[in-house]
Amino acid sequence: MGCETPPKVPAERHLLMDHAHPDHAYTLGPHIREADVHEMRLVYEGQHEPSRLLEHSIEVSDEAFVIYDDDGQLHGVWGHGQWTDGAVRAGMGYVWLVSNDELFSDFALLMTRKARNVIFPYLDTLYPLYGNFVHSKNLLHCRWLLGARFRNVSQATFSDEPFSLYLRATHD
Repeated sequence: MGCETPPKVPAERHLLMDHAHPDHAYTLGPHIREADVHEMRLVYEGQHEPSRLLEHSIEVSDEAFVIYDDDGQLHGVWGHGQWTDGAVRAGMGYVWLVSNDELFSDFALLMTRKARNVIFPYLDTLYPLYGNFVHSKNLLHCRWLLGARFRNVSQATFSDEPFSLYLRATHD
């Protein structure tokens, strides 16, 4: 009677985070999802290079973090800060995320878990209310925010394109 070798079980993968440096923008920039590039160019009103727009986003945020896998591959950058423009409430914050396609195609469950267990609970301690405008065609980010109990509270246009405002209240 022969012995069969059991199938090899893949090692558990992880997503890790660390503080972002503006130089990270030039590593991720050429690989940013097309929907994120389109949204960034609308918000910053121009055809600037995505790496430069991401560098600016990192620099103006109160904090920004890189998201990478066990192999050190950079998949995304997210950040947050005090929302200071427009009609805002005291202490209101913003949160943003840009990524490559692999973050949500290869690590969707891990990213969802990281957001629910780390990112949003951390932001809940900093802001009574926070969110961001997301291009209405950036469906991946719209679903990500809705899955984290953000509410789509209003519609707006930037550069004649539709955006939705998603907000999360720390205490309902």
